[in-house]
Amino acid sequence: MSTGISNEFKLLDKHNGLYLQVLKPNINSSLLLAELDRRGINIHPQLMSKILTAPSGAVIKLLDKKGNQSNKTFFSSSQPFDLEIAPNKMQAYVTVNPDSELSISKQEILVKLNEMGINYGIDENSISYAIQLPGNRIVAAAGKYPLPGKDGKVEYFFHPPQKNPVLCEDGSVNYYELGSVIPISAGQIISRRTFPTPGQPGTNIYSEEVPAVAGKIKYFNVGKGIITSDDKAIAEYDGALTWINDKILISKLLVINGDVDFSQGNIDFMGKVIIAGNIKDGFKVEATDDIEIRGGIENAQVTSHKGSVFVQKGIIGKEGTFIKAAKNVEARFIQEANVEAGQNIVVNEYTIRSNLRAGDAVLIQGRKGRILGNNVISARTRIKASGIMNSKSLDLKVEGIQRKQIHEQIRDLTAQIMELEEQLKKIAEKIRKLRDSVSDPQAILLLQKLLPQYITINEELDQLNDDRKSLVSMLNSTIGEGMIEIGGNLEAGMVFGIKEESFKLDSQVSSIRMYYDPEAKRIILI
Repeated sequence: MSTGISNEFKLLDKHNGLYLQVLKPNINSSLLLAELDRRGINIHPQLMSKILTAPSGAVIKLLDKKGNQSNKTFFSSSQPFDLEIAPNKMQAYVTVNPDSELSISKQEILVKLNEMGINYGIDENSISYAIQLPGNRIVAAAGKYPLPGKDGKVEYFFHPPQKNPVLCEDGSVNYYELGSVIPISAGQIISRRTFPTPGQPGTNIYSEEVPAVAGKIKYFNVGKGIITSDDKAIAEYDGALTWINDKILISKLLVINGDVDFSQGNIDFMGKVIIAGNIKDGFKVEATDDIEIRGGIENAQVTSHKGSVFVQKGIIGKEGTFIKAAKNVEARFIQEANVEAGQNIVVNEYTIRSNLRAGDAVLIQGRKGRILGNNVISARTRIKASGIMNSKSLDLKVEGIQRKQIHEQIRDLTAQIMELEEQLKKIAEKIRKLRDSVSDPQAILLLQKLLPQYITINEELDQLNDDRKSLVSMLNSTIGEGMIEIGGNLEAGMVFGIKEESFKLDSQVSSIRMYYDPEAKRIILI
């Protein structure tokens, strides 16, 4: 059944749906929309575009028998089949006209594909299937998609030492792994690199090559003291491995295979120091980086200007014993010593008659962690001990922080880090360009100037990152603006101070936990 509308088109009501037949090209869209609106039919813009550009004689299906809008291919009355090419040229689709009275053979479709230049991935079985199921859009030819390349890999043969707490046989807890220095020898391989693969190109239905995406190259995350070639990173000199924000560097290392005594003399070393034995009475050890003593300290002076001091056994001192570290001081016990740390002082068993001062926290913890006798202990943010014994005249003080000020310091450090990273990026780019011109004497002179700048800025950047990490850790581990935690043996009359406030125990208690509340401006018991 047909319904005449104008001399440009007419609507055809068939058993399987509603069709539109184009009588003249360039149909008046306003007239068509008005008629469709009268019938309550909304046409998708893409289908409308097909109607308005269809040739004379074309028959376009608008709705199926259920009233759903058709998205199938439209045909002219003389068109037995339609071929559609995917925009990426990877598929060709064939749709046989279900309303055509003309018979169609597989060979005719193959000839048309050939005329269009399609000669790869043709599936004759699918074409036969399309002839058997007219009106269905079937893939007649399919290209081979490219296979992307595999990303490169970097394998590291050394990893940062683990510092998980270890429960010892005697009941003490080793919170920090002593012996954290990892020696390395010149020429030793630190890391090896596997390069990415280029991938396998594909082919489209026109037999044209489709390039593959190559895998991503991985770069060595290494710094000072490590030389890289195409496939490996090796140690430039003897030293010790150091990790700063996942970057591996080499610090120079001095190993003393016995005691520091008259056979060795005082030590002042630009790097890390490992002492297998003890530091004897009266001797001095100084180093720019970490100092690890696998024995103990006997009335000596030990200073780490940029790193930490680790004492596997303990510190037994007299009036002249002085231990100082830019970062942490960690020991099994401290007895009659003066100890200063830029960050934390960590004691596994006890401290007795000592002066301890930490830029962050003093932690005397573990099952045997005790404050014995009269000690002077001060920390910037936190003091924690498992218990106190015989310490009625204990001087224990938390200086406190201003959290807002620490947040501002973190923001300032972040800004400095971003600025230095930009400087480092620019210098690195200059160095890369100059390396391509090493035959030019002027380029070599400029490289000699830029390389030290690069190293200096990189070291400064590492230090700033470490400082920021320390401040973030300080905020995360502290309640309020300073706190004190004592686990047991607290006697009446003991006084604890945080900032300018103090708290005195009126009676004996088993434990106490307190912090300074900046809003209330007083010490709060938890």
